[in-house]
Amino acid sequence: MKNKPILLYDGTLLANKYSHKNSDRTGVYFVAYNLLLQLMHQRQFEVQVYTQWQDTKVAQALREDGFGQVRVLTDKNLDDCGASVYLSPFAPAPARIAADKSIKKYMILHDLTPLALGDIERPNQDWFKALEHGLNGRDYYFADSAYTKQDFLRFYPSLNPEHIRVAYLAAADRFYHCTDQEKIRQVKKKYGIPDKKPYVLSLCTLQPRKNLVHAVRCFQAFQKEHQADDLMFVMAGGHWDEFKKQLDQEINRHSIVQTGYVDDEDIAALFSNALFTVYVSLYEGFGLPVLEAMQCGCPVITSNVTSMPEVLGDCGQLVDPRDPVALKRAYAKYYEDEKFRKSCGIRGLRRAKRFTWKKFGETVLRFIKETWQKDDTVAPVAKHEKKDATAVLSWDGEVCHDDFVRLQQQAKLDRNNLLAKISHLQDKVQGKIFHAKAGEEPSVAEALNSLSMYRKVMEIGQGRTGVRQELEDADAIVKQMGERLQ
Repeated sequence: MKNKPILLYDGTLLANKYSHKNSDRTGVYFVAYNLLLQLMHQRQFEVQVYTQWQDTKVAQALREDGFGQVRVLTDKNLDDCGASVYLSPFAPAPARIAADKSIKKYMILHDLTPLALGDIERPNQDWFKALEHGLNGRDYYFADSAYTKQDFLRFYPSLNPEHIRVAYLAAADRFYHCTDQEKIRQVKKKYGIPDKKPYVLSLCTLQPRKNLVHAVRCFQAFQKEHQADDLMFVMAGGHWDEFKKQLDQEINRHSIVQTGYVDDEDIAALFSNALFTVYVSLYEGFGLPVLEAMQCGCPVITSNVTSMPEVLGDCGQLVDPRDPVALKRAYAKYYEDEKFRKSCGIRGLRRAKRFTWKKFGETVLRFIKETWQKDDTVAPVAKHEKKDATAVLSWDGEVCHDDFVRLQQQAKLDRNNLLAKISHLQDKVQGKIFHAKAGEEPSVAEALNSLSMYRKVMEIGQGRTGVRQELEDADAIVKQMGERLQ
């Protein structure tokens, strides 16, 4: 019997199972874990697991999850792996694998937060430098959203767009629509949430880009304007000591409940009983918290930028994450319109079923099977050209030509005015998602992401060399749109 080709999977993150930090057991950890589960169900490849660590935590995690038969390799025995394919859910291949041209390399791309929000959020610089060094036009990648693919191609034009496949993530099974009223009552008591009061839930890590202070400040302003004294704002998450000073300085604690760390088994009950949830992040590669809330049947308010519209679709409210008026209006809409709120919860629950780890795994494996024996040395790697923005807007000839012309006229004169008009166009394009026919949603989302890209150029370019050229490029693209729609 012919031996199967070996797929070497980077399982380094599986050791996070034993971490006491909640942040280590979310996001990319669950991507790593669930992708391995899907790989173990396929028959084309023999799966082996690589770990950067020399301890036994990854092997222990595999045994506990029923994968004790899987061979685990470290740098000590990596030369003898005999792999044909290397797949990483997070980091570039180790040097010995990267240098071996006989091994096809695949990696999942999550986001470019350091480039998009480098002024407010600094990640692990060593990790990001390794990521940048490892990116190239030969290897293959999976982007967790269409926006993430676009972002990587924008910042790294040497990447080959044909080597990047979009593969949407999924939420964990612990996020479900909980209808057990006794459990809900016990969970609310456990975290100090008043039993008879409705509440808005915010569940997120405490990073500047999560925009939590803005969400709370707008909630309190809405509450005052609409006499919504019966409504509470529940902030759930760990590391509150690091955030306490800013909270004390910038917001009133009235009507605010801080739960601290929430146990995994309690999250579904909190989401399912919330009036709605708010997650107005400034930047996401996918937006897993949005999907997690939807999977619990919780109505969502989230940002109309980056990847979040791809996740939410027309099943909730999308707002400019920097616009307090828009956020207060969204709070009021859910608070006052019960029919609309319940409809969003039901539609979100239905839409969440489209995102599964099985589909994610099938997308990954299909792309690997299509490409792992492909000879990439026959032709030079295609260089990604800057995309003509009019191409992604061709789906809708009704976009107002005058808006684009006015936007073009103001571009070089007033940065703030340009930002405001881009926000207006984002809202206008976003409105098309609600009326898109079946199959048109990706085109609409791509058009919205194009506008988001222009906005990002304006925002992250401040004080950086070359910003004038980028402004002129964006201005030229907007002008081209107007000419195309004449």
